[in-house]
Amino acid sequence: MDFKFTIIYDNSKDNKTLQEGFGFSCLIEWENKKILFDTGNDQIAFFSNIKKLNINLKNITHVIFSHKHNDHTAGLGEVLNNISSNVLVYFPDDFPDSLLKQVPTNVFPKIMDSFIEIYENTYSLIMAGKYHGSIIHEQSVIFDTPKGLIVLTGCAHPGILNILKIVKEKFPAKKIHITMGGFHLYKSWRFISSGVVRQFKKVGVEKVIPCHCTGEIASEQFRKNFKENYIKAGTGTIIKVKFE
Repeated sequence: MDFKFTIIYDNSKDNKTLQEGFGFSCLIEWENKKILFDTGNDQIAFFSNIKKLNINLKNITHVIFSHKHNDHTAGLGEVLNNISSNVLVYFPDDFPDSLLKQVPTNVFPKIMDSFIEIYENTYSLIMAGKYHGSIIHEQSVIFDTPKGLIVLTGCAHPGILNILKIVKEKFPAKKIHITMGGFHLYKSWRFISSGVVRQFKKVGVEKVIPCHCTGEIASEQFRKNFKENYIKAGTGTIIKVKFE
């Protein structure tokens, strides 16, 4: 079965009928699973967008939250109240009680604190990073596909290169086919983001899909360096990875 991303919420938009904003949310469809990754920064926009994208929350099989910041958790309780019973919901281990209290009793919260396979060919990676001087834990997701690894990040607070380094350590024989998500370079100096782009190449990332907090300057650097292997994305973008 092919792999499919649908971006529900992002800083920019690829579909004029949808609402964008500073935040991130996407749907991953693969191997009969439908994974909701984060919920963006605006509950009203999220529900409006999923309606227009014909996404039915009752069909979601897994929910994964990258980290606790507001631009990834809007409407958490309302979203989880609209999914089916017995769905597994994955949280980093520093998720605050104020958000966990919103989790309804008919779903199963899983508190994640390390690297683990959450189901066949899909892995959760928890790493610590810093934000405004405070430690924050963030959950990235790695999919082991026939074309190579697909790495999905929310904001990459632990550092996108640190994340890719651990991914390579965990999967030494695998290539990274796609890295997608927020890379948190929007406040970086141009020479810093340029160095990150070069390291992506050195690590062997084949395709890149910068979103959310990557920033316009860094995204343009990725575009120039990756050329046809750079995929422009925003709210409403649908990306399919076909397996021969």
